[in-house]
Amino acid sequence: MADGRRITGVLDWADYGLGDFVYDVAYLDYWSADIPYGALWREYAASQRCDVPHFAERMRCYQLHMALHDMAVAALQGDEQDYVWSKEHIL
Repeated sequence: MADGRRITGVLDWADYGLGDFVYDVAYLDYWSADIPYGALWREYAASQRCDVPHFAERMRCYQLHMALHDMAVAALQGDEQDYVWSKEHIL
């Protein structure tokens, strides 16, 4: 999406849906090796005096969901390396 001068948004049709924005933060944080998206969001929210109820619990829940999904796919594909990575990453 654009306003005529710059990009204002991106539609992700592969995983579109209406849901908790914390899932998106958790996704970025889970898969990023270099950028601590969860910590960055907490800092931003604090600077804006934005209270996000149960943020840490929601992040953990969503990241556990991602790890379990990845482990299930890895197990079905016989990909032991990915399975072990997901297990160790979430611990």
